[in-house]
Amino acid sequence: MVAGGVVLLLVTIAAGCGNVLDPKQQAVDTATRAVRANARQARVEVEATLRDPGTGQERPVDRAARVLEEQISKGIGGRVVRASTRSDGTVDLEGTFIEHSESGGLVSGGVAVLLCVRLSGKPGPQTEVELADAPCPTNVTSKPPNFGGLDKVVTLS
Repeated sequence: MVAGGVVLLLVTIAAGCGNVLDPKQQAVDTATRAVRANARQARVEVEATLRDPGTGQERPVDRAARVLEEQISKGIGGRVVRASTRSDGTVDLEGTFIEHSESGGLVSGGVAVLLCVRLSGKPGPQTEVELADAPCPTNVTSKPPNFGGLDKVVTLS
């Protein structure tokens, strides 16, 4: 009778705790939170860059792309996929962010998630940069050495 009660208790705990007993899912959740936070911080930094008139020697799109690249490099991988300027002066950037998290548990290992975003804003003192999901490129090539595949592609929400 005790063995049956222990099994019932474990099933109840597992059902009530969601993914608490799933280290891989916990790692995916951790990496997802980190990659989303990195993209949101990149939006803040790109917005600050586009508000600053700069020295005039570097185009706003180039300054913004450099700032996006700096933000991406704070994670474990990713790249600026596209940087362009529309005819009205709006700067459009697309980038990929990759984050990694260790799964721990009985069988330790890591997971990696990919987030692809678009940032758009018109340079000037009142600019507001829009951050949105973007299609991911088919060839995500910026990965650290000895890095395995991507476990999940995630979105901003």
